[in-house]
Amino acid sequence: MASTVKHLRSSTANKRPTASGLADGQLGINTASGTPGVFFKDSAGTVVKVGPAHVGSSAPNVSPAGSAGNSRGELWVNNSATIHGLNYYTGSAFVNLTPSGTTSVAGLVELATDAETQTGTDTIRAVTPSGLQSKISDSTSTTSSTTIASATAVKAAYDLADAALPKSGGRVTGALEIGPAGSLVFEGSSDNSFETTLAVVDPTADRTITFPNVTGNVVTTGDSGTVTSTMIANSTIVNADISASAEIAVSKLADGTARQLLQTDAAGTGVEWTDNVDIPGTLDVTGATVLSGRVGIGTTDTGALVNISANTAEDALRVTQTGAGNALVVEDSANPDGTPFVIDANGRVVQGHTTALSLNGTGGTPVQQIHAATSNLFAGACYSAVNWGDTVAPAGIFIARGRSGAIGTYTIVPSGQNLGELRFAGADGVDFQNAAVIGVQVDGTPSAGIVPGRITFETANSSGTLTERMRIDSSGRVGIGATTSSEIGVRVIQDANGADLTVVSANWTATTGTITNVTNFSASRSTAGATITNLYGFNAASNLTSATNNYGFYGDLPSGTGRWNFYANGTAPNYFAGNVGIGTTSPDAPLHVAGLTRLNSTDTPATSTTSAITRTSAGNNDGNVGLECVASTSATRHHISFVNSNGIVGSISTSGSATAYNTSSDYRLKENIVPLTGAIDRLQQIPVHRFNFIADPDTVVDGFIAHETASVVPECVTGEKDQVDENGKPIYQGIDQSKIVPLLTAALQEAIAKIEALEARIVALEA
Repeated sequence: MASTVKHLRSSTANKRPTASGLADGQLGINTASGTPGVFFKDSAGTVVKVGPAHVGSSAPNVSPAGSAGNSRGELWVNNSATIHGLNYYTGSAFVNLTPSGTTSVAGLVELATDAETQTGTDTIRAVTPSGLQSKISDSTSTTSSTTIASATAVKAAYDLADAALPKSGGRVTGALEIGPAGSLVFEGSSDNSFETTLAVVDPTADRTITFPNVTGNVVTTGDSGTVTSTMIANSTIVNADISASAEIAVSKLADGTARQLLQTDAAGTGVEWTDNVDIPGTLDVTGATVLSGRVGIGTTDTGALVNISANTAEDALRVTQTGAGNALVVEDSANPDGTPFVIDANGRVVQGHTTALSLNGTGGTPVQQIHAATSNLFAGACYSAVNWGDTVAPAGIFIARGRSGAIGTYTIVPSGQNLGELRFAGADGVDFQNAAVIGVQVDGTPSAGIVPGRITFETANSSGTLTERMRIDSSGRVGIGATTSSEIGVRVIQDANGADLTVVSANWTATTGTITNVTNFSASRSTAGATITNLYGFNAASNLTSATNNYGFYGDLPSGTGRWNFYANGTAPNYFAGNVGIGTTSPDAPLHVAGLTRLNSTDTPATSTTSAITRTSAGNNDGNVGLECVASTSATRHHISFVNSNGIVGSISTSGSATAYNTSSDYRLKENIVPLTGAIDRLQQIPVHRFNFIADPDTVVDGFIAHETASVVPECVTGEKDQVDENGKPIYQGIDQSKIVPLLTAALQEAIAKIEALEARIVALEA
């Protein structure tokens, strides 16, 4: 019966069919060049390759396109090795069918030649029997059991034996050469395990060792007692021959004089005894040291008993005490306990006593103390600071306060911080108690370069309680019994025991003679009879009329109004009956200020509609500088005009409750009129700040700094930065902020123009 063989064919390299792709009896054939193959599926459903074998340097592709894995029975000839090997795929891996043979595994065996056996290291080669390795050699030095001596070797061995020295003696007539591995070994007088061996260091040139023509012992580097003084001639041992640890006893040196030291001479070529010792390095003294002469450290100047000079960044002198004693004590030997200078182990400096005292009543143990038991202030516990320089700098004591907790770090101190104190204390039988304190505190908020301050004065009452009695604040105001800014300002708080304040001369209570230059703020003067001159004060009228030469003023409340009453020679002018002159002794008007202004109106206040302060006659604005005041008959509108040679240049007017401030802006008063440009750029140059005035620390405002604004709008600023008068007192700058308004207006106009231009562009883009 005829049958048809079906097959699948592929020309893809390494391709093999899958089990699901082959039907029973169907063959799979790969016709790809280099990887041909025939495959069939067995009864177990496994694809088996029946030929031919794959040849290549690596195993067949385990995952070719269209299938996965190799086929069981597949052969692979590995041609990458020196000897090609045949591999069989078991279904899980390729197995080499031609393994190398060993003594326990069958396989291919390679026999090595005699030369290869002697020099080769290939472990897969079989070693031939040792008898087959023997060879003939001419050498007489080999000890190999596989080498056969030749006739030449035998003859050489005979000749060597004939020429050898007998073991019991003999004579060498030529040079005796000992090879690199050889040496001369002497057994000595006893045949034991101890010998002396002569060996040499490998020479780098021909060397000759000559024994001297003398009898004696050979000295080695390990010898400790063979060399004697007769063996060393002068100049035979130099510095390089002496060990760095060599020592010479002083008794072996030539004698010097008492308490001399041995040192090199000035040339450095010899030694000498000297009284002067220079130690450039470290001097370490572990025992007690007594120096009877002068000591110079870092200097050759010995003008003092001890002179220390430090020319480096190191400390000149540092004393560290780790025990219970003081770090430094300087005292007079005639009075060792009376006037010492001591620095104790805690760094406290004490003068006039051996230890620092704890002043518990005043707050602890000060780090610097001066003690004395003398009735002379300036010879005892007194600190002095004297400046002898020809400068304006005074002598002084610098007291400062920081609050960072780290030295050299300047954290700002807050308002109210106590900066320093001067305390005065007295002994109470147990320790010292505070009697009075002068203190300085921060009086306001500090800023860069500025720390406002105040001085306070405290005294202890009968209960020992310190209470502030007076202060001078940062504005220069003086408060006695007052401690707040709202109270002080040369203010006196009266207590129940006396007057508010009386400042008098030494002879205030005199009944005859002359009392001069008295400033009086008391209620009365009870002593009469003396002539009083130059009296100034707030007084009662009875005091001012008690003597002819009595001058002063007081305030009272006459009917309907308050007034100041001024007295001269015991008489009250009462509102000044005559003219008052400032800067002149001949006033010709009710108020005459010489060289500046003159109040000239003769109208009475009840009917005046015009009054003027000018440099000329009343009501006459004839081109001079002045102030003109106008009141309407209805008294509902008032007008103050400021006048110069060009007429009225400004005014202040009121109408009802409204007030208007005007400055002249008529075009007829102006020239060189040009548009204001670049206002935005100029405006951005003016810094704007938030701040408070020193006199009012609680009110924060917005504004400008005069000297910063002057560089942009100079016409709005008066005065100069840091200006002072002839007495050194500051002349403060002023600023008229209204003169910045034109710049603000022009800047706003420029900004509006830019905004309108941008809006136009946006409209155009949106269109």
